[in-house]
Amino acid sequence: RLHFADVRPQSQEPTTFDVLLNGERVVSDFTLPAPSQNGTWQPTVHEVPHVRVRSNVVVELVAKQGRPLLNAIEAVREE
Repeated sequence: RLHFADVRPQSQEPTTFDVLLNGERVVSDFTLPAPSQNGTWQPTVHEVPHVRVRSNVVVELVAKQGRPLLNAIEAVREE
C-alpha cells in the first residue's frame, strides 16, 4: 500500500506524477489531493497487489507537474 497526503503549505502548485515499483508503473497520472479549505489533509491509499520482492523494493516517483510526495509504504505479505 502506498500512502499519500499533501502536507505542504497550500501555496504549492498541483502535483501529478507516476509511481514505479521495481521499474513497473503501478500508478499513472496521480494528482495529490489539495488540503481542504480548513487545512485538513486529504489522505489517499493505493493498493498495489502482487508485487514480487526478492530483496529490495525500488520506488520511483516520476514528476509530471510539481514535486512528488510519498508519505508511507505499507508492506503486506500475500499468502
